[in-house]
Amino acid sequence: MSQVPPTPRTRYARCGDLDIAYQVLGDGPIDLLVVPGRPFRSTRSTPSRRCTASTGDWPRSAG
Repeated sequence: MSQVPPTPRTRYARCGDLDIAYQVLGDGPIDLLVVPGRPFRSTRSTPSRRCTASTGDWPRSAG
């Protein structure tokens, strides 16, 4: 069974009256912004396996 990677630190930015929470995965030269179709909690303490499986390869496959 594969090990779940640690949850990245949630960072915050403000744009006018809007507060934006974001997380940085990897350290490559390519930026990718993912905006889900519905509200979600980015500070979830234990990521779901489905979410981890879909985002776990992004830093490697984006470069």
